[in-house]
Amino acid sequence: MKQYWYQKKSLKALLGMLGIMLAAAGPGRSGEIYMESVVTPARRPVAQNKLPLNTSVVTSEQMKKKNAFTLDQALEGTLGVTGVERYGTEGALANVTIRGFRPEHTRRRGDGVRIVEGGGGANPVNFPLDNGERVEVLRGPGSALYGANALGGAYNLISKEPEEGPARTDVTASFGSFKTQKYLVEFGAKPG
Repeated sequence: MKQYWYQKKSLKALLGMLGIMLAAAGPGRSGEIYMESVVTPARRPVAQNKLPLNTSVVTSEQMKKKNAFTLDQALEGTLGVTGVERYGTEGALANVTIRGFRPEHTRRRGDGVRIVEGGGGANPVNFPLDNGERVEVLRGPGSALYGANALGGAYNLISKEPEEGPARTDVTASFGSFKTQKYLVEFGAKPG
């Protein structure tokens, strides 16, 4: 008889704690889980919790909080990114490593298109984020989707959609200490 009374009291306490947790969630939030839509692994928008691969998303709001101006700054501290190595001053070579693999085992993409570096070309990690909507990071082997050498993973910079209306051009110039100069020209138009 005592054991039954004890179990009944424990059940009431458990239900009471569950009620308090649901009330703390607030109106409209009970049972509702928001998941980011991810494009990188499936090449079409899919809810992050429906993917068979581990992914992280760095949103434009998170980039602003980090005060990130370049892709390497946005990826720093992201889950799965084990290192950002910079060689020299701003604008010089920078490498991103995912899950401890060397930089050459990480695929770089911009809006789903592979970015090839080398031969004196631009370092994709130093791309400005002024037009970036989010960065999707695929953690783990992605060679089946992205070809050889995607052993560590891949990251994909997704650009913002152009706004409706006439063509728009933005020109920005910044100057800093040690004769630092940055120039940025952006052009955007959304065909009718």
